[in-house]
Amino acid sequence: IGVVSKTPVVILPDGAANIEIVYSLPRDRWPLYLSGPSIGPAMLFWGVLCVIIIGAIGLPALAAKTGLSIPVNLGGWLLLGIGLSTINGYGVLLIAVMFFGLAARKQYIDPGSLSRFRFNTLQCIIALWVIAAVVSMLLAIPMGLLSNPEMKVVGNGSSSHLYNYYQDLSGAAGFPEVSIMSVPMFAYRIVMLLWSLWMATRLIKWASWGWSCFSENGAWKEKAK
Repeated sequence: IGVVSKTPVVILPDGAANIEIVYSLPRDRWPLYLSGPSIGPAMLFWGVLCVIIIGAIGLPALAAKTGLSIPVNLGGWLLLGIGLSTINGYGVLLIAVMFFGLAARKQYIDPGSLSRFRFNTLQCIIALWVIAAVVSMLLAIPMGLLSNPEMKVVGNGSSSHLYNYYQDLSGAAGFPEVSIMSVPMFAYRIVMLLWSLWMATRLIKWASWGWSCFSENGAWKEKAK
């Protein structure tokens, strides 16, 4: 199978009706694009990618507007979003809230202005949220290296590697054709390996920054004696 593969050209002298085309892509291929009759699967990943790009542009702007200092720039948000999009699409939301929450804890929250109960409760909530976000990032590394990417293929009973198309009528020279763009799965493994190495290096820096935010002016209020 090449990068672009198509179904065979079929010419019928009298046309055809109720045409069903089922295309099964081998599991060792990474699907990137589908095209065929209008009744068939859609690959939603590219729409998700557009949302990720908008979010990567909007998050630094939001941080600047709120005056929060966050150690993730536009490129970092893009890499986080794209790397998680084929594994856990909602994980980046956990991570974004974590960064904004930690930055707000450091810059806007004065432990001295809060009671012991309220401050310690806030610290517990932040800690639990950070744990969930970090687990999401750590789980993404082995999942990306070992599992197949989720390209979000839906429609007409289709799935990630099985595509069902339907066309009601075709003329003698208009038999429908299905085209699939794909690359070997090892290309995805290489991409995820590079992403995992980047993630591992960034986690070390983010951990130091996160602790400084969490422990600003004290990490816990002891009971007064």
